[in-house]
Amino acid sequence: MSRLRPTSRRVPWHPGRIALLAVMITIGAALVGLPGHTERASAAPAVAATTGPNTTVTFSSGRQYVYHTPPPHAGVRWPLVIVLHGLDNTWATAAASGNWSTFADAHHFGLAYGVGLSSSWNAGLCCGQSAASGVDDVSYLVSVADDVQATRTEVDPHRVYVVGFSNGDMMALRAECERPDFFAAAGGAGGDLTSGCRSTRQVRYRHLHGLADGTVPYQGGTVTIGGKQMTLPPVATIPSLVAVQSPNPIVAVTAYPDAGHAWPRLDNAFKVDGTALIWSWISAYRVPLIVPGSLPDPVRPAPPVIQPRAPADGA
Repeated sequence: MSRLRPTSRRVPWHPGRIALLAVMITIGAALVGLPGHTERASAAPAVAATTGPNTTVTFSSGRQYVYHTPPPHAGVRWPLVIVLHGLDNTWATAAASGNWSTFADAHHFGLAYGVGLSSSWNAGLCCGQSAASGVDDVSYLVSVADDVQATRTEVDPHRVYVVGFSNGDMMALRAECERPDFFAAAGGAGGDLTSGCRSTRQVRYRHLHGLADGTVPYQGGTVTIGGKQMTLPPVATIPSLVAVQSPNPIVAVTAYPDAGHAWPRLDNAFKVDGTALIWSWISAYRVPLIVPGSLPDPVRPAPPVIQPRAPADGA
């Protein structure tokens, strides 16, 4: 059982008050990717090696993650974002492409970088050695958040998020589908739905994708990733696929003409800041504690998704 247990004040039930289904698909006008045993950290991690602001933490199982030390914030529980790299990439690649560490410090949230076994994540169909071996990466991500809370900094248990690129994005969506009671929302770019999304709670997911992506095509189809052939659904169908298996999901997909398989940045074909876009969306959500006769904690409504903001706005 996770040590990071959300608590919630009870709010009287009002008949007819339910979570809204918001399935939003937009095309950017700019022309311009649980079953099993839970990983656990030992009481004292086997290795905790610090380099500058980053500390590599090793669980007793050998799994690792990298913790980014935030500015001092004594007495304040910050949200936590776990960032997942793409297939055959590293945590450092994800950190640099999204400028995550600098952004997190400026926007007051904690940050941990996941490290996939053999540089891969088990997102169901995809990818690499982790998928082939059936690695329980959802439990690993829960344990990362648990360990940050237990040994690094106080975390707001209602606001733990997971974000990724490509295979990491697929993994982020799987984690949100399987543990929406733990992860308040997920987001990413360049991925797809590569596992089931059966859930008894609301799933919240924000997705960005390039229409010229040749690795994980927006239109879906049969592709070969990491040496394995697989058939992916069209990205535009992610909201409807999630809605079939989970109640009142909130899923937003934005596609960008001419953009390929990359993290969205102002200096590439996306012409938007994907890090800022994803954070502004996922940070609107909290994990509610649902008990009989009560409603979850009120959540701020997600900002409407119409089209990407102009580059001048820093979107």
